[in-house]
Amino acid sequence: MELNKIDTMISSEDPSRRRTAATLLAEIGGEDAYGRLELLLKDRNNGVRDAAQNAIVLLGGRQAIAMMLPLLSHNDPAIRNTAIDILRKIGIDGVDMLHELAKDADDNVRLFVLDILGSIGSHESVDILIEGLYDVNPNVRNAAVISLGELGDPRSFEHLKKLINDEEWIRFSVIESLARISHEGVVDFLIQELSRWSGDEITICAILETLGMIGSQAAVPPLLDLLQNTDQYVEFAVARTLLTIMSIDDIASLETQERQVLKDILDTCLPEADEELLYRILATLARIGDSQSALRIIELAGKVDPDSEAEKWEAIKSALNSVGSVDMMVDLLDRDERSVILGAEVLGSMGGQEEARQISKRVLSQQGYVKRAMTGALALIGGEGSRDTMLELLEDRDGHVIGAALKSLGDLGNPDDIEKIAQFLRHPYPDVKGMALEAIVRIGTAKAEECFTALTADSDPKIRIMALDGLQRLGSLNLGQICTYMLKDQDWEVRMVAVKTTRDAGLPIEEDLLVTLLNDEHDEICHPAIDIVGMRKITGLRSFLEDAVGSDDMWTSYHAIEALGKFGDERAKTSLLSILKGGQDFLRISAVKALGEWKDEDLVAELEVLLDDDNLDVARAAAEAIDRIQGVAF
Repeated sequence: MELNKIDTMISSEDPSRRRTAATLLAEIGGEDAYGRLELLLKDRNNGVRDAAQNAIVLLGGRQAIAMMLPLLSHNDPAIRNTAIDILRKIGIDGVDMLHELAKDADDNVRLFVLDILGSIGSHESVDILIEGLYDVNPNVRNAAVISLGELGDPRSFEHLKKLINDEEWIRFSVIESLARISHEGVVDFLIQELSRWSGDEITICAILETLGMIGSQAAVPPLLDLLQNTDQYVEFAVARTLLTIMSIDDIASLETQERQVLKDILDTCLPEADEELLYRILATLARIGDSQSALRIIELAGKVDPDSEAEKWEAIKSALNSVGSVDMMVDLLDRDERSVILGAEVLGSMGGQEEARQISKRVLSQQGYVKRAMTGALALIGGEGSRDTMLELLEDRDGHVIGAALKSLGDLGNPDDIEKIAQFLRHPYPDVKGMALEAIVRIGTAKAEECFTALTADSDPKIRIMALDGLQRLGSLNLGQICTYMLKDQDWEVRMVAVKTTRDAGLPIEEDLLVTLLNDEHDEICHPAIDIVGMRKITGLRSFLEDAVGSDDMWTSYHAIEALGKFGDERAKTSLLSILKGGQDFLRISAVKALGEWKDEDLVAELEVLLDDDNLDVARAAAEAIDRIQGVAF
């Protein structure tokens, strides 16, 4: 495009035309573009300025850098900031130009340049940045400190450490930057500074945080010594640093006295610790804690909501499972609701018959969440000693309690309990029904099979369906015979489950009965029957599949196509290839996938035609099918 047309766009009152001009200038490039982009960079419209900025970044180069440098002293802060952003992105091509400007008489320009050099991250800038550490302006010195931290070059260490005596805010920048300086003397220097700044808690905590970021084991001994004689504020900071540097195994291997001191501090830290530190403290106390730690953790638990703070609650329980005693947890069973829940859940994790006995003594008189927690804990512990309690808990009205009791009885595996458990197959809550079914299956034995077999004749079709499910899960030898009987059930849902079971379990089925199912008015029955014809390659019913391919119901056609694909012969190939030439794309894709399961290389030529199909899904399916045929599919 001619530049005069772009100039017309630049002078337009329409900001969208000026934005377009900036984009076009990026495409044209050359010297003529830069001056015009500089003009657009000062546009009154934010969108135009953004477009100009993007264009300059795309062009890049030393000419763009040279154009940006004077803007660092522009009186408009927005333009200065834009120039800074651009130079951060493209300045690598002109660091020498930036180095020269780092000596500018304007304090702000020097500050901006040193900041930009840190963002660029070129080690060619180390010497210039080190010079900046000695600038007369503290803001410039601080910018040099931060940028040297970004570079992490060890040459800067000897110079950086001198500024620890500078302004307080520069001192903190120095300490933070040292965390990224890979020099062997950093840790020793920071340890020495801990002693020198012993009266300044804020500086000490900043040093401790940096030592934690560095993570050197060399800092551990002096930090442990510091714990022996310091105030609580610093104690917490030291403990945090030690937990950051050391693994739990490292802490557990400390000398007894050192470990005890650290443990006592961690106990005290619990109420004030932020979430990240809290989890580390709990995990550490689980290893080195004692009864006093357990009491502190219990106090903490009183302020934690198990529902909204589930992760924290689990961490508390895990720690108590390690450091809490049975007596301590039993004592919680007679306190407030939250304490009872905590005690019950921890006792459940601890296991043991004494724990179970203590819970059994109390559970029947409880209500609500407490009863649920106690029942769950009792189920977790298990053992024959809790059987009578679980049978009594089946009389409860709470579905959660009943479900936990059913699971426990299933785990205990006493066949004498099946009759009572079977009553809950009629419970109004689906999850309770499911747990009752699972419990009977887990108990197994001839009694379980007798129970389910009897229920296949129940007047309630839902019970008959559950009975069939139970027999299948038991692997009953009579499953085929019972399925045949239930395939003729008056309830269509029972027939549906029976035909799916016949299909999935590979059970025998008479051809006449299968024909009846193929003509059932319910698709949910017809479709599994179609699947059976294909899976078993029943030649006598093949014509039904061929007719079903042309069904008005898409899903009937889909099942018929998949079933035909199982035959894998020329007749099936002819039928499936005819589908590819017309019909719904979904069915064409189904036919392609069915053919892709064959190992017939002759099909490749037929499928390659579809690689240019207008429907991308058809083309993709054809490509995948060819890969499978040729054995290169992933």
